[in-house]
Amino acid sequence: MLAADGADVEPPSAWILDLDGVVWTGADPIAGSAEAIDRLQAEGLPTLFVTNNSFSRISELEDKLARFGVRADGMVVSSAAAAASLLESDTRAFVLGGPGVMDALDDRGVESVGAAEAEHDGVDAVVVGLDWGLSYGRLSAAVLAIRAGARFIATRRHVPERTRLSPRRRRHRRRGANGHRRCS
Repeated sequence: MLAADGADVEPPSAWILDLDGVVWTGADPIAGSAEAIDRLQAEGLPTLFVTNNSFSRISELEDKLARFGVRADGMVVSSAAAAASLLESDTRAFVLGGPGVMDALDDRGVESVGAAEAEHDGVDAVVVGLDWGLSYGRLSAAVLAIRAGARFIATRRHVPERTRLSPRRRRHRRRGANGHRRCS
C-alpha cells in the first residue's frame, strides 16, 4: 500500500470509525458508508464504531447501524462507556446524563444514586453527559458533590455544534457608546 507521498506503508489491520459524520448524519445514513463498511468486514478487517453520543444506549446505536445495513453487534463504544471505564466497580456515582450513561455505569458495576442520596451520603464521582432533564436541583447536587471531593467525569468536553450555545455561533460583540459590551 502506498501513502500519499509515495512511501510504502503497511495496510491497516483494523478500522475505527466515528458514527456521526462518517456513517450517518443525524437520522440519515451517509451514501456509500454501509457498502464501504461491508467491504472492510468482508475482508476480515476488525471494525470498531465509536461515538461521543453518551445519551443513547449502545443497543440503540447498534439497532440504528443495523437499519442502515451495518453489522455492529458488540462493536460500538460510546463516550459513556469510556467514562464508565474510569471508575472501579462498587463505586457510587451521581449522574447528570441520559440512559446511555446509566447503562454504561451499570455494566461496569457502578452504583448510580439520586440527588438526595448524593447530597446526604456523598458519592465517589459525578458523571456528566447530555441530560435533557437537567434541573437546578440536580445541578446543585452535582456541584456540591464535586466540592465535597467527588471525581468529576465528563463524557465530552465541547458543546454540540447544532445548539444555540455552540461557540461557533457566538454573536459579534462590540462596545456601545457607553463603553459597555453589547451583542449585535
